[in-house]
Amino acid sequence: MLDRRIELLRVLAQVGTITEAAHLLYRSPSGYSRQLRGLADELGVELLEQHGREVRLTPAGQHLVAYAHETHAAWEQTKSALTKETEVVGRLWLGAHPTALSALVAPNLEELAAAHPRLSVHLSETEAPQCFDQLIAGHLDACIVPARADLPPASDHRFHQDTLASEPMDALIPSHHRAAASNWVELGGLSQDRWILPGADRSGHQEVLSACHAAGFTPEVIHYAQDTQAVADLVEATGAVSLTSRFATFRSTAARVPLGGSPTPHRKLLLCTLTGAEGSQPIETLAQLIATRTLDRRDDYYL
Repeated sequence: MLDRRIELLRVLAQVGTITEAAHLLYRSPSGYSRQLRGLADELGVELLEQHGREVRLTPAGQHLVAYAHETHAAWEQTKSALTKETEVVGRLWLGAHPTALSALVAPNLEELAAAHPRLSVHLSETEAPQCFDQLIAGHLDACIVPARADLPPASDHRFHQDTLASEPMDALIPSHHRAAASNWVELGGLSQDRWILPGADRSGHQEVLSACHAAGFTPEVIHYAQDTQAVADLVEATGAVSLTSRFATFRSTAARVPLGGSPTPHRKLLLCTLTGAEGSQPIETLAQLIATRTLDRRDDYYL
C-alpha cells in the first residue's frame, strides 16, 4: 500500500488547495501541510510551490501523483482478481444522484444483498463533479451520476466510466396548460412559455438549456429550483414549464408529458469508479442488476 502521505498529495492534486483537501479528509490544514513537508524532506525534493495563496505541484510532485494513481489502479485490479472466486465481505460505499438512487439503486438492494450477504452497502446522495473528489479521497467506491460537461473526460485514466442507461426527459407542465392532456409534446412547442430551471451550478441546468437550444430557442427563465417536488409545485402555481427526469417522483396536479420529436432529450447515467475497481464483484453485480431492469422497462430507459 502507498505511504499515507502520498495519498494526501494525491487528494491535493485532485481538489487543488490544502484547505479543501484537509476539509475533505477531516484534517487540519496545518497538519496536512506538515505531513506533506515531512514527505518532501524525506525524499529530498520539493513537491509543492507557492503561487500567491495557492500551491501547485512541482514536476516531482506531479510525477509522484502519477505513480500513486498507477499504483492505486493496480491495487484495485488485484483486489478484484483476488475476490473473484471468494465470498465478498466488507463494505461498499455507493453514491448516486437522487433520482438514480431511488430508481436504479434502491430497487436492486435486495438482490444485491442476496448475491453478497456478507457485504454491507452504504448509500449517499451525491452530485457530480464532487463525487469524483470523494472517489479519490476513498469516501466512495462507486457513484452513479448524469453525464455533464464538467465531468472528467473519458480519457482521464484515473477513473472508469460506464453508461448504465439513457434516461428520457419529460415535460413538466401545469394542469391547465394547453398540452396537459396530450400524449406527447414537442420541446419546441414550449418555446413561448416561461420556464423553471435548476440553478446554474446544479445538476440538470445545462441539460435543460442544451435541450432547448437544440430545439431552436432559449428559455425565458423566471424561477430556479432543484428539488423535483418544489419544481412541480412552482410549475402548477406559476403556469411556467420545466423538464423532469423520468425517474423523478413527485405529488402534484402538474402534468408529466413525454417529449416527442427529434432529437428526443435524454441524459446518460454513468457508473463511475476509480480505475481498476470496476471489476469488483459488488459493482459488477449492481451494474448487471441495473442493466436487467433497464431491459425490462424499455419504455422508461434507452440503452
